[in-house]
Amino acid sequence: MLARVPPVSRPVAKVLSALSAGVAVVALIVGAWSASQFRSATLARPWFVAPHAIAAAPDATLFVAVQRFEIQAYASDGTPIRAWRFAPPGQVRLQFSDDVLEVAYPDSERVLRFGADGSDQGQGSDSGAYERFGAEGERSVLVGDAHFVLEAEGLVRVTPAPRQLLVPAPPAPLGFFGERPLLPVTGVLLLAPLGMAASIAFGRHRPD
Repeated sequence: MLARVPPVSRPVAKVLSALSAGVAVVALIVGAWSASQFRSATLARPWFVAPHAIAAAPDATLFVAVQRFEIQAYASDGTPIRAWRFAPPGQVRLQFSDDVLEVAYPDSERVLRFGADGSDQGQGSDSGAYERFGAEGERSVLVGDAHFVLEAEGLVRVTPAPRQLLVPAPPAPLGFFGERPLLPVTGVLLLAPLGMAASIAFGRHRPD
C-alpha cells in the first residue's frame, strides 16, 4: 500500500510527482550503469580503486597498493597475477628488495614484509623506512627502460613509447562511489522503486 501523501495543493503534488519520477529514472540509470561497470571490472581484473604506491621486482612484476588495505601484483603488460590484503590499513609506501616486498607506514616504525607470491615474511621495525622509500616511489617506478606511473586514470606505462594505460581506474559513474561501491550502488538502485512509488502517490493525490 502506498504511503499517505501529506496535504498539499494539486499543482504542488504534480511537481512532486514529476520530481519523484525523475529521481527514480536517474537512480535506475546510474545504479544499473554502475552495477554493470562493477561486474565488468571485477570479472576482468582485481578491483583497482585509489592506487597510492607502487614498487617493482627485477622481473618487472608490479606491486600496487590500493584501497588502503590491499596489494595487487601485475605483469608488466597489466595482466593481473595475484592480490592480498595487509593490516593495519593505511597510506603506505612500497619497496621491493632482496626478493621481499616491504610495506612502510608514515607514522609508525612498523615494516611489513611479503614474498613476491604474497606470502607473509614477518615484520620488523625501521623508523626511517617510509622516508627512505621516497615520495617519488609512491607514484612511479623504473624497471630497465620501462617507466610505470600511477595517474588519475590508472596504472600507465609512460616509456618506452607509445604510452599505454595498463590498468584503468573505475570510470564514471562507478568511480564516484569510492573504494567499496557495492552498497552505495545498491542503495541508488533501491531509490528507483521508492521514487516511482512516491511519484504514483503524488500523482493520485487529491487535496482534501
